[in-house]
Amino acid sequence: MKKALIFSLIIISFSCFGTTVQKQDFKGFSILKTGEFHNVALSIDGDMSISREIKEVKPLNDTFGWDFVYYKNALYIAAGEKGKVYKYDFTTKEISLLTAFPEGTVYAIAIYNGKLYAGVSPLGKIFKVDLDNGKYSEYFDAKCRYIWDIQVKNNNMYIVTGLPGQLIKLDSNKISSILSKDFDKHYESLLIGKNSIYIGTYPSGSVVEVKNGKSYLVYQSKYREVKDLTFFNGKLYAVCYSGSPVVQVKVKNKPARKVQKVQSFHGAIVSIDKNNVPQVLYTLRTAAPYCMTVFKDKIYIGTGHSGKILSIDKNDRLSIVGEVNNGQVMKMLKLNNSLYLLTSNAGEIYKLLPDYALEGEYLSDIFVANNTSKWGSFYFDYSSKTGTRMEFYVRAGNSDNPDISWGNWIKILNGATPTLPATKMIQFKVKFISHDPSLSPEFRGCEFYYREANQKPLLITKVLSPQGVMISNKGNGSEIKTATYKSFTRAHKPPSGKFFIFDKNAISFYVKAKDPNGDTLKYSFYLVFASGKKVELKKDSKENYITLNTLAYPEGRYRFYYTVSDKESNYPDGYTIDGYSDYFVIDKTPPQITSVNLSGKTLSFTVKDKSPVEIVQISIDGGKTWQKVYSVDGINDQSVESFNVTLDKKADSVIIKAYDSIGNTSTKLAK
Repeated sequence: MKKALIFSLIIISFSCFGTTVQKQDFKGFSILKTGEFHNVALSIDGDMSISREIKEVKPLNDTFGWDFVYYKNALYIAAGEKGKVYKYDFTTKEISLLTAFPEGTVYAIAIYNGKLYAGVSPLGKIFKVDLDNGKYSEYFDAKCRYIWDIQVKNNNMYIVTGLPGQLIKLDSNKISSILSKDFDKHYESLLIGKNSIYIGTYPSGSVVEVKNGKSYLVYQSKYREVKDLTFFNGKLYAVCYSGSPVVQVKVKNKPARKVQKVQSFHGAIVSIDKNNVPQVLYTLRTAAPYCMTVFKDKIYIGTGHSGKILSIDKNDRLSIVGEVNNGQVMKMLKLNNSLYLLTSNAGEIYKLLPDYALEGEYLSDIFVANNTSKWGSFYFDYSSKTGTRMEFYVRAGNSDNPDISWGNWIKILNGATPTLPATKMIQFKVKFISHDPSLSPEFRGCEFYYREANQKPLLITKVLSPQGVMISNKGNGSEIKTATYKSFTRAHKPPSGKFFIFDKNAISFYVKAKDPNGDTLKYSFYLVFASGKKVELKKDSKENYITLNTLAYPEGRYRFYYTVSDKESNYPDGYTIDGYSDYFVIDKTPPQITSVNLSGKTLSFTVKDKSPVEIVQISIDGGKTWQKVYSVDGINDQSVESFNVTLDKKADSVIIKAYDSIGNTSTKLAK
């Protein structure tokens, strides 16, 4: 009842505005999976709870981690692009560089008879490394370019290679035999069973079984790589991925929605039963599966490119069980009742503990509204038993990745409306707290309400015409058009659907504005006298222009004042922008024609006006025909112009007609 009441209050408080209240759901596995997981797990049903704790062990100070093995209280890690091998000592908790191969990259290492063996690519050779001093020597030339995996069983070394793709068995006497070849360019992943060996290949994405000296195609996927294989619950499992075994993505992408901006991922988790019948259990579009292993009665899968860890239980149900702060989980190693994780971008070691954490945190993906919005109430769907509780936080901002421009996290109660600025983006955070590792609160999602916030109209331009320009519904007018009029109409376009026409008694002003919300805009125009007095010309009109009839006002200096408002669409929180035009002068005085002298075929005179003199015409036939004449400097553009005209023939009289730039006109007869 409380939730319904609060929502009713939201609707009431929002209903007086022009924009519609919208609801956003963050529920279900497909939506929640794009967030960040810190010691929390998300089941395929969309339920979230505290998971096993993931702890950082040690950074490598290198970009990539490729492979690692355990031997005598130490981890040995193949890392970097320059063939480095590091040692992590569990006693001292320190990382040290054991050796480095300048010739290439080490993608695979193994411990064999107390020595470390490293496959160096693209040399295609295996080197033996002394664990005491890091000195190395060439041990075996695999006659290939890439060595992808090395495993040891029954005192034999098994090697899978690329270019060419092959499975090589190497015994303690360094006698080698090729157990399989020619199925693909790269034999990339390796799984050794009791009676068979399984291989994952690239680029055909196949699973190959090697048994009794023969190779069989078990599964042909639609993906390019089979990254890893494992046995579980009486079946063979494979993780497939359409990527490249050599080129690794070097960008950490969080949240997972940003992955699509870098590369399109297509992956899958596949099971193959004892009759070799495959089943695609899950397809992955925002995560690339890299490795997997069985731990605590589940399959754990390491992914990129947001470092999430997945699990598959005995019923083939998928969960996200946590996340590391790195781009890719490359390898997994069961050790001391924990699951160790090797990452890339950056190279680092983590471990998944056997015990459940007492605290966890889920950080949602960023929700991006279409426009800047005001945020309403948040409702979190959860349950908490005695001894557990949950806390909820929200924050808002406008940058795609939260930075200092975002506000701080605000703790809110369930159903509360946070005090947040109007923004385009919002994010929530959920904290899981328990006092008993066997108990956890459960979270199922969030829904919140918002409405688009009103934004001020934006002025694009404002245009003041010279006197003589009318804005009209029809495109006709006087045949006489001054140079000032022609120049203005060439430089400007009239308001949409309107026309410029010449009218010496008109002056026009218009504004162009847009509204970020798409609201209806209303325009008001006022005439402002030199004294500051305002006269209303047009109020709350959809027309964005005004044409003033100057005959109604005395000569003088004026300007227009305008307002643009979206209040009609956004009552009561609408916005109004306003401003002034430039000053202009109303001029109704015609030019003066003086100093007229007609002598034979020579006519001289002077034209004076407040405005520039633009058009001067003469007629020697009583006004039947007219001839344009120009001042002594050849251009009619000054307020005082002198004329000295040579007529084609003698005339007893000449009519002189003069126009100023506004269109005021006067005539005079010269005799």
